[in-house]
Amino acid sequence: MNSIKARIVRVEREGNLHVVGFEAEGISLWMMGLELPKVGIGDIVRLGFKSTSSIIAQDEFEKIGLSNRIDATVAQIIKGKLLYSVLCQTAVGVIESIMTRRAYERMDLKEGSKVRVYVKASEIAIKEVLGD
Repeated sequence: MNSIKARIVRVEREGNLHVVGFEAEGISLWMMGLELPKVGIGDIVRLGFKSTSSIIAQDEFEKIGLSNRIDATVAQIIKGKLLYSVLCQTAVGVIESIMTRRAYERMDLKEGSKVRVYVKASEIAIKEVLGD
C-alpha cells in the first residue's frame, strides 16, 4: 500500500459524492469517493492507494483522464516470475507500482529511468487523519 502525507486544500460535494483536493510537497492530488471522514480544509491526512492502482509511463500524456500525475525516478526493480515491483522515488516519497512482466519488458525500464506515476482519483483514499 502506498502512503502519502498531504494537506486538504479543497472539498467539493454533490449529494453523497465528494471530490477532495490535496497538496503534498508541491504536488496536487485528487480523490473522489462516496464516504469522507470528518475532515476539512487545512487538515493533514495520510492518503493510501494500492500498488496495483499506480500506472507508470515514460512519455507524458497531457490529454488523459487521470487527475494524479507524479514525476518520479525508478529507484529499484524487483523481478518476479509473473509480476514486477517498480519502486519510484518522488517528491512525496517512494511509490510502488506493480506490473506484469510483459508490461515491464515492453517499457524497458531501468533504475534511474525518468517516469511519471499516474493514479485514478477513485483509487486514492484517506487512510488516517493526522490533524491540522
